Amino acid sequence: MGYKELLKINSYRNLFVGQVLSDIGNWLTYIIIISIFTYQWNLPPSKLALLTIFISIPWIVLSPFSGIFSDMFDRKKIMVVCDFLRALLVILPIFFQSYWAILLIITLIHSTAVFFEPSKQSAIKELVPEQGLIKANSLSQLSSELSKIVAPSIGGLVLFFGNTSIAFILNFICFLLSASLLLKLPHLKIQEQPKKEVKVNIHGLLSGFKFIVSRSKLLLSVISMFFITFFIFIIDSFIALWSKGVGIPSSLFPLLISAIGVGSLIGAIVVGKFGERISPIKLNLFSILVVGLLFSIIGLSGELFELHFVFWLCIWSIIALVGSAVPISFAVVLQTQTPSHLMGRVYSASESITNIPMFIAPLLGAWLINLIGIGYVFLSVGFFFVLFTTIGLFFVQNRGAHDKQTELDVV
Repeated sequence: MGYKELLKINSYRNLFVGQVLSDIGNWLTYIIIISIFTYQWNLPPSKLALLTIFISIPWIVLSPFSGIFSDMFDRKKIMVVCDFLRALLVILPIFFQSYWAILLIITLIHSTAVFFEPSKQSAIKELVPEQGLIKANSLSQLSSELSKIVAPSIGGLVLFFGNTSIAFILNFICFLLSASLLLKLPHLKIQEQPKKEVKVNIHGLLSGFKFIVSRSKLLLSVISMFFITFFIFIIDSFIALWSKGVGIPSSLFPLLISAIGVGSLIGAIVVGKFGERISPIKLNLFSILVVGLLFSIIGLSGELFELHFVFWLCIWSIIALVGSAVPISFAVVLQTQTPSHLMGRVYSASESITNIPMFIAPLLGAWLINLIGIGYVFLSVGFFFVLFTTIGLFFVQNRGAHDKQTELDVV
């Protein structure tokens, strides 16, 4: 199934365009608020750090509950209600101009996003044939990466003219348009009815985690996603520090970041076009393996050799290009390994696990850099990626393809 055939599915096309609008709205909100905190209010680093923590709390705490709701109710209605709520929430900073009020608003916005995402992932599984899942998820990744380019551009124009209220109004419009498109979707009720009713209790909250543990490929994918998120967060905040250490001038650093963005965009397209030729779990592990090798090269730079800036642009572009396969393949594994009536809970459980690194990884990265230096941190991360994926590929190659059929035990 090609992109044209996929986008000819009216219901999926409405879902995709709605996602693009939601992604732009999410990133525009973040760009404007972090700009207000930094440039207008001159807040210290400790208060800026709290923004990331407040964003991550709903994803860790509320994800198991959002999965149950996604499996209990019409997923179309959940997505529409979430977008309407976000439309109302994003205009509140116009009227409440205090630090703690905005943190509360941001937390509420991301709380609604936590309930939106499991239903969106389940909707993709329901609306797209299995042979089109790799392309559908590559388009989702493409939407995410494009929003990181479009939203800062809009935000830059808004900040240039000095009226941040315009950005919040644009967000309001984005989420309303997204909700109007999602209203056109068919009702997304569960087709596979489990024998036991879904309930909001401890058993229901843990059912997604239990199912992940029961499926070897799914468990391996979640573990790999956890570790790559953990180690990426260790070094993500310190790319500028590495750049300075290898002699890249500050005037060229934005080009390095742009190269990462371009690589991610190209990667999403390439994976969508050719990713079906390899199984999703192997694609996931091979991608992490290549990223690990390139991180090792970065770690050795400055210690054993030096490279021209053009080579660094190429290396970081390739890292982004190859790395874009990781979330795409992870989403496909999740959708193909999970039955429809468990999709919300399993996706939410995976989100709870893979968002934990947001709390501890940056602090650990800072401590390790002070202890052994940034070059050896990159080298250590690269070595771990290579070791982990080698073991993972050996496991996938030698393990039988049969998983325990335990859906009824975890419902």
